[in-house]
Amino acid sequence: MLVTLGTNQTIGAGASAVFTYSPSSVQNIFIKVDDPTGGTAYDHTVNVQLGSITLVNSASAWGLMGFSQMAGGYISNSISNEISYKISLGSHQALTNQQLYVTITAGAGALDGVDVSALINGSGNMPVRYTEYSNTTFANENCLSAIGYSSAKSVVDEVVDTCEIRNSISASSPTFASGNNWYMNSGQLLGFSSNTFCRLVENPVPMNTSFNYTSSTVDRILCASAMGSTSQDKSQAKRTAQIQRSAVGR
Repeated sequence: MLVTLGTNQTIGAGASAVFTYSPSSVQNIFIKVDDPTGGTAYDHTVNVQLGSITLVNSASAWGLMGFSQMAGGYISNSISNEISYKISLGSHQALTNQQLYVTITAGAGALDGVDVSALINGSGNMPVRYTEYSNTTFANENCLSAIGYSSAKSVVDEVVDTCEIRNSISASSPTFASGNNWYMNSGQLLGFSSNTFCRLVENPVPMNTSFNYTSSTVDRILCASAMGSTSQDKSQAKRTAQIQRSAVGR
């Protein structure tokens, strides 16, 4: 079910706006920002919480757009005036009294029009969270996918700095240029800004993955990782699926 959390909201420079909803589960969040006057639509961060559980850790819109674009999301011709992207969360069960909170914080410029919507009360795969890292040595638990980029939005397609990536079964040290080649050949119609991202990891199953790099260009890595499910989560997801099957069978 598609629901609207906010439409055409203005957020002042450096200010935040919180968009809330009370779902029984959440699968996707859609964010669109217009800024025709200020030209800084891309300059904001997003924090997503379900109750007290953080699903997105104040990650940059730039990185979230990179993930969305890689998966076939909307491609804008001018991210200064308009940006739109999807945050794919798998499926999270909202237990008793757990509210969904989407907090958008503007950067140096105001945002003229912010639209936030979500797909809720459905079913999906394992619950997913997003963590953006600014440190150059870290480990991501249950990593599924990761991309790298520059906070200054610099191009990375010729950056030959390497990133050492390790999990329990293998290790490699690809260049960020190779990661960009992978990103641009991900099977989607990539265009504007595609030379500013590099695809680093795509694990077939959740795997603890470590990253270690030094670069004068790339200074951010955004990881999507699987989250565990409690017995209460699984029970509620099962009930939701049964209700949906019953509705279809009527």
